[in-house]
Amino acid sequence: MKFYQSGRSMVEMLGVLAIIGVLSVGAIAGYSKAMINYKLNKHASQISSLINTVHLYQYQFRYTGTSDIPLIPHLEKLNLIPEGMSVVESSDMTYLKDSFGSYSGIYINRQPYNNQTMLVIYGQPRYESVITFTDDATALTYCRNILTALQSIFKENQNNFCYIYMRNKPGGGSLINLTQSKYNFANMSTSDINNTCAQQLKINKKKQVYYQICFKNS
Repeated sequence: MKFYQSGRSMVEMLGVLAIIGVLSVGAIAGYSKAMINYKLNKHASQISSLINTVHLYQYQFRYTGTSDIPLIPHLEKLNLIPEGMSVVESSDMTYLKDSFGSYSGIYINRQPYNNQTMLVIYGQPRYESVITFTDDATALTYCRNILTALQSIFKENQNNFCYIYMRNKPGGGSLINLTQSKYNFANMSTSDINNTCAQQLKINKKKQVYYQICFKNS
């Protein structure tokens, strides 16, 4: 009498499970990469909208006292907060949070810089950074998004900028002022922008670049 065994052997089942495991890992990695790309694209749109908004509407506000005037509440009333950015209240100021969870502050600075609007990107309350990029490519693209958005305005409005600071840590560290003629920021190529970002990111092991942008609104 012959017996016929149906189904799969243990070895075959283990092989199938191994294949499923490999495919699952690949799917998760692909999903993670897609989410990062989505966030970077969203960030590019947010930061471009933010910089354009600050540049266009800063002239509506003037210095009226001895302390910083936060502008985000005013922009919020005018429905000018970039889509997807959330407003965060702090004890010292109001901030915007982008798709990566990093903070931006907008305010008219106290004396002696009266009637100059400050846009601080990657600055949490008390100048603390909130995120650290885990890979160079994401950090580089994040940095490039900001400089590319700034460059498009700077080309046509160079005299409207007091300075554009890039620091490798909040409030200090290695400093690049892109408004200086030696950087020729208006004519920087994509490669030049990448190199500038890489220069600052390399100095900081946390892969962070902190931006201070000053517009003249007087």
